[in-house]
Amino acid sequence: MYCRPDEYFCALTATVVNATLSTVIITPLYKDWESFQILLQNLEKELSGQWASTGLVVVDDFSLEPVPDFLKESNAQVEVLELIRNMGHQKAIAIGLAHAVASYPDAQNFVVMDSDGEDQPKDVARLLGEMHRKKKGFCFARRMKRTEGPVFRILYKLYKQLFGFLTGQRISFGNFCCMDAVTAQRLVHVSEIWLHFSSAVIKSKIPYTTLPTHRGSRYRGKSKMNYTSLINHGLSAIAVYSEFVAVRITLLSVIMSAIAGIGILSIVAIKQFTQLAIPGWTSFVVLGLANLIAQFFSLGLLLSFVILSAKTIRNIDPSQAYKNYIFTRRQLARNER
Repeated sequence: MYCRPDEYFCALTATVVNATLSTVIITPLYKDWESFQILLQNLEKELSGQWASTGLVVVDDFSLEPVPDFLKESNAQVEVLELIRNMGHQKAIAIGLAHAVASYPDAQNFVVMDSDGEDQPKDVARLLGEMHRKKKGFCFARRMKRTEGPVFRILYKLYKQLFGFLTGQRISFGNFCCMDAVTAQRLVHVSEIWLHFSSAVIKSKIPYTTLPTHRGSRYRGKSKMNYTSLINHGLSAIAVYSEFVAVRITLLSVIMSAIAGIGILSIVAIKQFTQLAIPGWTSFVVLGLANLIAQFFSLGLLLSFVILSAKTIRNIDPSQAYKNYIFTRRQLARNER
């Protein structure tokens, strides 16, 4: 059943339960209920002492699959949000977090993690403990070692280097993190989380800390992150800093144009004021350098106009926009079993 954006809590597809939770875990999912079943079991084991006050918000990113029966039998409080269309991993996180903040105002902590097993449940308590010990708004899991193939690792390293060069920032973590309630309430008003979660956190200047962790093995199936996805992921992270990138590329264009101009002036000076022999192809070199100047200048100018025009477009506020993308909401509570 379709729900209008202002009525996305549908009585026929959702059972609403007013529960007080101290920790809410948000996890995006796409056609991977088998992995989530194992994740749920491992979370209950690792968080046994806090399980009664822990809930999960599963963001089903248009899997078009029914809610599995094991959720009705498990001892967990799980809420499943079915999105109206496939939104992608980053937007699914933003939607899930905005919904969790609005729906669980008494929650003290929010956790973002993947459901495939690569973010290990045993690290959730460690992240929460480190966040409170360091008194930071965030604690991100920083993977000590990646286990993908050599080509993927090389591309990932290039992405981090390019991100640092173009933005002046260092990124050493992904989406696996925890945050306190005040931080979560602020973050859902940061429009850039719609594009790239961890890059948006860095840009928001909200204080955070990191904790070394080891990447877990997938519970089921293969990773959906391929080379195309990695490139798109990297471009999204850089796009969060679009105005900074525009400035740096413009400055680089000016510098390269200046170098080319110096080259032209040097050739002309040698020809006019010295007796040194100038090869016959000098004119082609001058024309080539002049062409480079025009291209660098055009690139910087075009990019600046693109960024300025983009800033006139209304930014999406996830705290308000998330309702438009939730098709159904189903909440399964412990006391119903």
